[in-house]
Amino acid sequence: MKNNKNYNIVFLRFLAILIVVFGHSIIIYDPGWAYFTTSVKSNFLMNTKHIINVIQMPLYFAISGYVFYYTISKKSSKLQLIINKFKRLIIPYIVFSFILVIPIRYIFKYESYNGNSFIYNIWYNIILGHDCGHLWFLLTLFLMMIPFIFINKNSSKLVDIIIFFLVATLNIISYKFTQYANYITYYSVYFYFGLLLNKYPFKKKLNIIFILIPLLMLVVFNHYTLAGYVLFVLKLLLLLFILIIMFNINFENFGKITIINNIANNSYGIYLFHSPSIVFMFYYFPKVHPLITILVNFFILGFLSYIITSLIKKSKIKFIIGE
Repeated sequence: MKNNKNYNIVFLRFLAILIVVFGHSIIIYDPGWAYFTTSVKSNFLMNTKHIINVIQMPLYFAISGYVFYYTISKKSSKLQLIINKFKRLIIPYIVFSFILVIPIRYIFKYESYNGNSFIYNIWYNIILGHDCGHLWFLLTLFLMMIPFIFINKNSSKLVDIIIFFLVATLNIISYKFTQYANYITYYSVYFYFGLLLNKYPFKKKLNIIFILIPLLMLVVFNHYTLAGYVLFVLKLLLLLFILIIMFNINFENFGKITIINNIANNSYGIYLFHSPSIVFMFYYFPKVHPLITILVNFFILGFLSYIITSLIKKSKIKFIIGE
């Protein structure tokens, strides 16, 4: 039987979760992060985190959009697709809110939770999503997917172009919106672009060397404040160019490596478990050497998140991670 698995996407999912886990692991060295602070400074890790911030979520949403094209290509009804995405995204959102996010925020006295009633925190921070931690991605992705479910997979190129320019415009003016309206308008263009990369694949694979120039330009632009919309347009164009290259590099041989395949297959669970686990390190040991922080947060807690996910996927409670 022919194996139709897309190993390029397998590798990109592996790369995406690696970037996100490492970014979360060193987030305490980013002065822009307000929850926990440290007197230990690392300009290298701070700048690394800033670079990760630029690419990590556009890549994640683009991968989601790419895979979503397979979803709308199925013969399932629109209602069934919505139900399936609810199980995949909202069930884990609810479960992890109650078993990890809320308890951790009470234990470590997060300002947004401290002093508020339990009901208020559920409504304001969880249902409305004002402080749901890393779970914002799940709620954003679900809300974003709903309108795209009604897009015809066989839509013409003209319709696709019109929709693309619409979501690109929303990306550029996204700063005018707040909370989830901001998330959805900013990231929809990457989600839809990923969908289009699947619908209109390149016939020839690109060389990884092509990614270096736009990536370097993106890093440079990210360190300078340009006038108004100019910065948004330049960053958007560079990110889209980088995504084109990343999705059209031949990663097939890497994607077939067992450990890469396993990590990619467990990436969703790793994402759900890892971010809450590192809070303990940031709270109790904020002044340790950065190498120890990386060792514990990235390697040990990352591996532990992988193991927990693997065990849950084999159990009767696998529904909590959308399985």
